[in-house]
Amino acid sequence: MADLLNRQADVFAIDSMPVEICKLSREKLTKMGKESHHSPDKGYCASQKKYFYGYKLHSVCSAAGVIQ
Repeated sequence: MADLLNRQADVFAIDSMPVEICKLSREKLTKMGKESHHSPDKGYCASQKKYFYGYKLHSVCSAAGVIQ
């Protein structure tokens, strides 16, 4: 459906947001995600002005607001 709606689109925007797994104080205790190749990591979110432990979610949208 996104391909049909974005067929004529030639301008896209990329945005990201943190997906926090747990608080930084608990990072050493958690086992979630550490077994996989893509394990969570520490990061910094400038818009929220805070550090987090987890993943960074990226999305691509057209100018019409349709997620690619």
